[in-house]
Amino acid sequence: MQKRKSAIQKVWGVILLNENVYVEKVEFADGLKAILPNPPIAFSEYGRKPYVPTGKIGENTDEIFASVGYTQEQIDAMRQNGAII
Repeated sequence: MQKRKSAIQKVWGVILLNENVYVEKVEFADGLKAILPNPPIAFSEYGRKPYVPTGKIGENTDEIFASVGYTQEQIDAMRQNGAII
């Protein structure tokens, strides 16, 4: 017996068929694949920018905290206490 598709499944199927219109399939550096929404409107003078990964969460934590005056010892203490990654 074949299962009936819900309205959401039908609409999602149509969205996925129209690639680069409503959603964009993205593969991250670690191999994780995701479907991200595209902006809901488009202007002819402004093309859509491609997805650009920003890096790992916490990658620049030490640098950012140091730039606003924290010492390395304070940053290490925050990390040890679980306040930062």
